[in-house]
Amino acid sequence: MLKVVLPYKDLLTVFLQTRNGPKNSDGQPILTDHTWHIVERFNQFLETFHDCTLLLSQVYYPTANLILHNILEIATLLKEYENDDLLMPVVFNMKQKYLKYWKDIPMLYPFAFILDPRGKLRGFLDILSLIGDIINVDYSTYYADVKTKFYEVFRKYELKFQGDRLQRPPPVPAAGKKKLQWSRIWGGHL
Repeated sequence: MLKVVLPYKDLLTVFLQTRNGPKNSDGQPILTDHTWHIVERFNQFLETFHDCTLLLSQVYYPTANLILHNILEIATLLKEYENDDLLMPVVFNMKQKYLKYWKDIPMLYPFAFILDPRGKLRGFLDILSLIGDIINVDYSTYYADVKTKFYEVFRKYELKFQGDRLQRPPPVPAAGKKKLQWSRIWGGHL
């Protein structure tokens, strides 16, 4: 709602002042430049939450691999605004809630991040380091726990499906135009 109303701030201010709109207890109009400054700051602050919510609320798109990205975004935002005079009380309470729910990251989200071809274990270590630096938490033992659990799950998967993997027919060699296209891309180093 704040994003929608901001382009009309001048119009709303004039409209409410000419219509004897709502006034403060001292008789001054409610919508002043200072009020609009507060609205703009809150809008700026809340925009990250809005974006994260829209991204993670998608129905036909996998989002579990993006949770850690959004945890990082929100941690960065809270760190950025923690000394803001206007938002300090709000940010303090939000940071406490954030730590309550996200200091101990559920195991599902690291697995989803690691299985994303862009993430992998190295990316997971990097994002944990970034989050840990921002919220002052040492995730080194958590990284080791996740890595151990990940390999444990993979071993179970491998034991269960190794027979299926061995029975696959060998891949058909690429020939003709497709091979020429890839050799152009890779410079003949297939």
